Amino acid sequence: MQGRVLGLKKTLILSISFYLSLLAITVSSTLSIVLMKNYYAWFFFLCLFAGSHLLIKSILFRLDSCCYFGFILLLVGAFGLIVHLMGIMKFASVYYILAFSFASFATYCFYLQRFHLYLFLILLAVDIAWFFYKINFISLYIFIAILGAGVLLFILKYLFKNFLRR
Repeated sequence: MQGRVLGLKKTLILSISFYLSLLAITVSSTLSIVLMKNYYAWFFFLCLFAGSHLLIKSILFRLDSCCYFGFILLLVGAFGLIVHLMGIMKFASVYYILAFSFASFATYCFYLQRFHLYLFLILLAVDIAWFFYKINFISLYIFIAILGAGVLLFILKYLFKNFLRR
C-alpha cells in the first residue's frame, strides 16, 4: 500500500477532508437554522458530510466498513433532506431502509463481498414490502410473512454455507 496520492500523504488528505467536512456541517447547519428555520436539518447535514468523509477514508485506505457506514450516512442524510424538504414524512422509513440496501449494494460492488449482495436483495425485498404496507396495498400479516421469509432465507443460506465448509 502506498502512503501517498498525487504526492500528498493519505493522512494529510484525510485531515483536510475532516476539517472541510466539519466546516461544511457547521455552515450548513447554521444556515438551515437561521435562514430556513428548519430545526431538524442539522442532523441530516451531519450525516451527509460525515458520510462523505468516511467514503474518502474508504477510498484512501480500502476499508470496507468505512464504505458501508459512509454510504449509510450519506444516503440517510440525502434522503432525510429530501423527505423533510418535500414534506413526505409518511415514507421516511422506506427511504431509510433503502439507504441500508443501497449501502450494501455499493459495498458489494467495490469489495465483492457476497454477504452484502444477499443483504442488499433481502433489504430491497423488505423495503418494497414495507412500501406496499405503507400505502395499504398489503396487510400487516403479509408484510410480516415476507419479512420472516427473508430473514429465514438469509439465516439458512449462511447456516448451510458454514455447514458445507466443514
